[in-house]
Amino acid sequence: MKNRVIMSSLLQQIDQSRDVRPYTIILLVGCDQITKYLAQLYLVAKPLVLLPTVSLILAHNRGAAFSLLARAGGWSEIFFISLSTIIASIILYLYFYKPLQNPCTRSGSAFILAGIFGNFYDRLNHGYVIDFIALHWHQWYWPIFNLADTALCLGVFCLWLAQFFDK
Repeated sequence: MKNRVIMSSLLQQIDQSRDVRPYTIILLVGCDQITKYLAQLYLVAKPLVLLPTVSLILAHNRGAAFSLLARAGGWSEIFFISLSTIIASIILYLYFYKPLQNPCTRSGSAFILAGIFGNFYDRLNHGYVIDFIALHWHQWYWPIFNLADTALCLGVFCLWLAQFFDK
């Protein structure tokens, strides 16, 4: 009984503050960078098969999600860094000056920022994004991705869901 009261009180405080986004962003970016570090450490020699449909394969992506524009040359790096900066700035502006009321919108913005920051860090430090998660079925492979990409996709999905609840 006492645990329920404590948990209920904690959930009310979190709901009232509506500001768990910074912690979410820090946690997701931290996990993203740790997994990328481990991928570079252990996947250089050979890929690791986790399940028949999931492998860990180290890849360096100079393009966007799913290697879009990966072979476009030097201008694409500047383009993606600029685009990331603009989108992150817009979301941060909304965070500070236009509080987001919908929980899906708040979560979605946090996931998107985490994804942007995780991949932005890679672009600035390495000149490419470190990808390592490969989904496949026999010889068909989904483009290799990372946790930051997953956060971005989840964030876009949350923003899409928010459209149905934000009436």
